[in-house]
Amino acid sequence: MDENQLVVTVCPITHRPPDDSVGALALPIAVKQRLGLDAEESWIITHELNAFVWPGVDLEIVPTKPPAQRSFSYGLLPERLYLQLRDQVICHQRAGRLRIVKCTE
Repeated sequence: MDENQLVVTVCPITHRPPDDSVGALALPIAVKQRLGLDAEESWIITHELNAFVWPGVDLEIVPTKPPAQRSFSYGLLPERLYLQLRDQVICHQRAGRLRIVKCTE
C-alpha cells in the first residue's frame, strides 16, 4: 500500500457461521433488507479487520441504485448495532485479540 492511497479498515461480513460468538455479531435480517443485501444469515466479524486501498476488489457497487447514483455505500447500521460492533472491536483490541488483515489485489 502506497502512502498516497486512501486505505480503509472494515469489519468483514460473512455467511459462514462464526466458530465462537465472541468474535462476531449476527446481522439482523431487517437490517440486511434495508441495506439491500441478500436474505441469507450473515455475521459481522469483530475480531478481525480488513484494511485495503479504496475501492477494494471485494466491493460491489450497489446494484439497486440508478446508474447516475451508483456507489459502494449501502447505508448505515442502526446506532445500537453500530455501538455493539464498536464495543466488541475495542474489547478485542484491548485484549490483544484484534487482527488486521492487509488485503491486496
